[in-house]
Amino acid sequence: MTTSHALFELIKSLNKAERRHFSNYSKLHSEANKNYSHLFLAVDRQNKYDESKLLSQLKNESYTHYFPVAKNYLYSRIMDSLSNFHRDISTNSKVRTMIQQIELLQRKGLYSHSKKIIRKAKKIAYEEELHSALLEIISVWEQNILLEKYELGETEKLNDEIKNILSLLNESSVCNYVFLKMLGFYYAYFQTRSKKYLKGASDTIKRPDFIRASNTKTYKGRQRAIEANMFYWYIRGNLNKVSYFAKKGIEHNFDHPLGLKRDCKQYFILLNNFFVITMEQKNYGEAQLILKKFDGVVHLAKTYSQKGGFYYTYNNCLIYYLRVTGDLRKLEKEMPAVLKEVDVYKKDINLHDRAVLLSNIAVSYFYLSNYKKCIFLLNKMKTEYDLSNHPELQYGYYLLTLIAHYEAGNYDVLPYSLQAFYRFIKKKKHITKLEKQIIALCRKLINARTENEIIEELKEFRKILVHLKDDYVSHHISKFFDVLSWIDSKIGDREFSKVVNEGNSK
Repeated sequence: MTTSHALFELIKSLNKAERRHFSNYSKLHSEANKNYSHLFLAVDRQNKYDESKLLSQLKNESYTHYFPVAKNYLYSRIMDSLSNFHRDISTNSKVRTMIQQIELLQRKGLYSHSKKIIRKAKKIAYEEELHSALLEIISVWEQNILLEKYELGETEKLNDEIKNILSLLNESSVCNYVFLKMLGFYYAYFQTRSKKYLKGASDTIKRPDFIRASNTKTYKGRQRAIEANMFYWYIRGNLNKVSYFAKKGIEHNFDHPLGLKRDCKQYFILLNNFFVITMEQKNYGEAQLILKKFDGVVHLAKTYSQKGGFYYTYNNCLIYYLRVTGDLRKLEKEMPAVLKEVDVYKKDINLHDRAVLLSNIAVSYFYLSNYKKCIFLLNKMKTEYDLSNHPELQYGYYLLTLIAHYEAGNYDVLPYSLQAFYRFIKKKKHITKLEKQIIALCRKLINARTENEIIEELKEFRKILVHLKDDYVSHHISKFFDVLSWIDSKIGDREFSKVVNEGNSK
């Protein structure tokens, strides 16, 4: 990424409070900073970065003669302002500030002063499991006092403390590593269908160091170990095991001092994960109870990030529940507010979560027969997010785009949509029988001349779909979109929403 685009993205990422602080921060410093605020405002006014237009607007400013230097300077000043604004935003940043103070005091030879801050910093670091910071405090600054003040009687004590911290750090590191590996295996398996990833997942979860580390006393390590197990069983298709570990994750987060009361955003995510599993198990009563749990914790969301996390998880669950259970009247009522706030919380939701939510909203509009909006949102999702990072979402995008164009009567687009879907499928190492049948059906529907031909082809495909309902691909397609109900609606010439309603009332 070039400096120009990095500067543009940084400025656009700032919220109102951060912008206000930068403005005040610039005024308090040199005249040069005040001049660079003109550059800040000029960049901020652009919707898409255009350097030639920028230079034209700022042609009377002297710094345009050394523009790359000016952009780097402004980027650095914004980061200084952010550091100053967020210096106490988290316990981690507080401890880092204290470490800096310890260093300054020791450089001045004020070791007794630094000891007081060391005690405070260690207390916070132990409570917050900031093991890397603890390691630096003890191995660098406390040991430096022993060396400079010849307080060598504390050597063994500090050495034992370092060993204990390294052990905890190692356990957390192993749990994080296995979780990330499991996430990688999950996406790789769905992308390629290669069984080597199933074997890789099994080998990783059975690693002796992970089995030992999964019983770690650290909150964060234990949480990652639970999540690693959850993803492992999801890859294996055992939803009961997934549900078991999802519940454990919620309980662990709820009970621990570093959990819900400290950061409710993680709790929202855990509720979301458990909700999705209960919906896949068709346990709609349990899913409804989870939605009610969100109501009980919404007041904990204080920061922009936490509010964005609540908006994403709760609305993602709500519209999924209303759609799948067939309450389309309430779904239609909720959709405008959900869609309106997508951009409100744009900066507070990561790209992956935003893409998942957009896909959920797009599918919901399909269920409401608004195919134009469905297609628009699917394209918006594809434009904003690299779908190759989420193969499940990518699969749903290609399939639903194809069906939505068919329903919208965009027949001239269908051959191109089918070609895109086919190319995507062809990249996989293993194409299932169901996928071959989907491609064949789409070709037949495009070339069908009469309504009767379409109905007969759909009837034949329905038999195949029912026969292959336990197929890996069928499971993931049905999770994204109710293809069977859609086919039944076409065969019976009935409203899709009514068929969905009947299917879920059985």
